[in-house]
Amino acid sequence: SEVHMCPMLSVKILERLRKGDDDDQLALFLVTGDTRGRLVIWSLEINQDEEPSQLHMVWKHKIHQSGVNALCVWETNTTEAGLSWKYICILTGGDDQTLHLLHLRFESSNKLAMVNHIQTLAHHSAVKCVAVDLRKKVDMDPVATR
Repeated sequence: SEVHMCPMLSVKILERLRKGDDDDQLALFLVTGDTRGRLVIWSLEINQDEEPSQLHMVWKHKIHQSGVNALCVWETNTTEAGLSWKYICILTGGDDQTLHLLHLRFESSNKLAMVNHIQTLAHHSAVKCVAVDLRKKVDMDPVATR
């Protein structure tokens, strides 16, 4: 694809995320990071026979100064003012020695908007691995972290 004109370093799959209000439509989301610091989210549509049918980019952003070495991706749901929202949370580690924590909200069936982004200089060398223990609640409330 023209999005990654350099090698991809990391790929994660967020499986079987229901899109928007249409609970019959299922999708897999692929999150990829490349050697130039770009993070891209792809939607892989699944047909009625549960086979892949279409792949298209739904979001991209330059996160790191150079390589995105490590990714951890999970889904979360919250309720705000009586409305239920679906989010993708992404933790990345890079060659630039930083960790990034992103919180993306589904604005419509296939549109994502970044609602929170936390960055920290984490190490004195490249970050090669990240992990999140999902047995404990991770609070990504955009208001609480400002």
